[in-house]
Amino acid sequence: MVKIKPFIPVLILLLSLSGCGGMLNSFESPYYRLEELKEGSILHVPTGTLVDREELFTFLSRSRVIYVGETHDNLSHHRAELEIIKAMDRLFPGRIAVGMEMFTTPSQPMLDRWVKGDLPEEDFYRLWLKEWGIDYGYYRDILEYIRERRIPLIALNAPKDLVDEVREKGLEGLPPDRKKDLPEIDRKDPYHRAYFKAFFKAHDRKEFERFYDVSLLWEETMAERIADYLKGEKGRKMIVLAGSGHVKYGMGIPRKVFRRLPEPYTIVLLTVSRKALTKEEVRKKGIVLMDVSPPKLPLYAADFVWVTGYEKVKRPRLGISVRDKDGKVVIAEVLPGSVAERSGIRKGDIVKRLDGKAVKDSIDLIYRIRSKGFGEEGTMVVERKGREVTIRFTMEEKRD
Repeated sequence: MVKIKPFIPVLILLLSLSGCGGMLNSFESPYYRLEELKEGSILHVPTGTLVDREELFTFLSRSRVIYVGETHDNLSHHRAELEIIKAMDRLFPGRIAVGMEMFTTPSQPMLDRWVKGDLPEEDFYRLWLKEWGIDYGYYRDILEYIRERRIPLIALNAPKDLVDEVREKGLEGLPPDRKKDLPEIDRKDPYHRAYFKAFFKAHDRKEFERFYDVSLLWEETMAERIADYLKGEKGRKMIVLAGSGHVKYGMGIPRKVFRRLPEPYTIVLLTVSRKALTKEEVRKKGIVLMDVSPPKLPLYAADFVWVTGYEKVKRPRLGISVRDKDGKVVIAEVLPGSVAERSGIRKGDIVKRLDGKAVKDSIDLIYRIRSKGFGEEGTMVVERKGREVTIRFTMEEKRD
C-alpha cells in the first residue's frame, strides 16, 4: 500500500440495505424483504417486480436523470454503473453525460481535457488523488470508457475551500461575500435531517449542525450543477454517480434537482447480497460496517434495487505511506510485515529515485508504484542520515 491523506468529500454510509445495523423498515419494499434478494436480482421496489437488465435499461431510457447510488469501494458496483452507462450510450449515442460526485467544480476544465484526450494519464491520476483519493482502480474502466466515447464528464461537488469554510463556520457564519457563492439551500426536509442525524449519532459528533451544513452544501451544489447542465443541454440525459446516502429515498440530490428542474428521473440503488456479508466474508474482505439504525421513513428506498456481490480492487501493495515535506518525499509509515519492511525501507527515508528516475512528489511516486503489477521488481534510492541507500523490492505475488 502506498497512500497519502487525500480530501475525500463523502459521508461514511451504510454499506448495503441489510446486515449493517438495524432491520429494513416496511417502507423500503411493500412486497419484498430486500435482504432476501439473491445476487444479480434487480427489483422494482414500489411494485415488487423482479426485472432483468434489458427491462431495467428500457425503463431508464424514459428518464432525463438516472441516479445510481453506490458503495465507493465495491468494484461490483462500478461494473454495474458501467453497464448502465454503456446501455444508455447505446440507446442514445452522443446524447448522454455522466455527472460524478467524486470531482469538485474547479476541476471541470481538466475533466474536459480528459474527455478530449488532451490530458496525459499521469496528470489525470494526479487530479484523481487530489479530488477523491479512493483507489483509482475502482473507477478506471468507467473513466476510460467515458474518454473513449467522448462522453461529457461533469464535476458535481462543491469547491473544497468553501466546504472547509462551512465546516468551520457553518452556513450562517459565512461572511456576506462568501454566501454569494452558495447554491440555494433548503433546510426544511424533516426526513432528510432525521436520516443524516442517525449517522451523526453513530460517529459521536458534537456539532451536528456543521455536519449537516456540509452535507447540504454538497447535495445542493451537485443538484445545481446537474440542473444547470441539463437546462443548457436540452437533448441530453445525465447519469449521476454518487454515494448511496445522497440518492437513497430520493430526498438528497434527486429532490433537490427536481426543485430546480422538474423532469422525469429514476433512482437505482446498488446494494450487496446478504451472502456477501456473512461474518466470514466481512472478515476476509476487510469490510467496515457501521452500527447504525436508520430512522423509519415513509419513503421507498429507490425505484430499483440492484443486488451485487462485494469485490475489492486487487493490486500489489508496497506497504508505505508518504508525505511531501519541504519539497521532498518522505516515508511517513512502513506497515509491519509489508514488502517495504522486508525490503528495508524505513520510516523517515527520503525518496530520491524510483527505477532510475527522479521522484518529483508524493503523487508521482504513488502513480509509478501503483502502475506495477504482481511480481514486478523495482529499485528505490532513498536518502537516510545523509547517505544514499539503494533498495530493491518485488511487489508481492497475487493471493486470493
